[in-house]
Amino acid sequence: MLKQIFISILLTITFISCASSSRFPSHHDTDEESAATSESRYDNSNQINDYKDILESRVGVASYYSDKYDGKKTTSGEIYDPGKLTAAHPEYSMGTIVRVKNLKNRKTVIVKINDRITDANGRIIDLSRKAAEELDMIKNGIAKVQVDVLKWGNSK
Repeated sequence: MLKQIFISILLTITFISCASSSRFPSHHDTDEESAATSESRYDNSNQINDYKDILESRVGVASYYSDKYDGKKTTSGEIYDPGKLTAAHPEYSMGTIVRVKNLKNRKTVIVKINDRITDANGRIIDLSRKAAEELDMIKNGIAKVQVDVLKWGNSK
């Protein structure tokens, strides 16, 4: 009986903590200060060890942004800079931090989701030029990748 109560409490806490995390798509970053702090910390650091847990993992095809988007506004309101480690995803919240691993060469990069893929054509992520360079996928233009969510974004 005590074991059942303990399990019930543990499951309740787990569901409550999951429900309070922001993991749903958004088209606007509502907390600009939080986004700026996250962006500067993120852009200045690509430390895999900063994140302890993988919250979700998916495998699929990645591509990277064309240079024609340089200087244009992303869904989050940030200006696309091909020199930053950012990405577009069809559904992850703006500000979500993900680790992307090229499954062919095992190279990894951590990027912040700041844009939306509107016509994914089977892709699960669209990377900035810098992120694509880190994964050594510029020549092919696409790569089979594993995307691990390290931190959910704050946007709803």
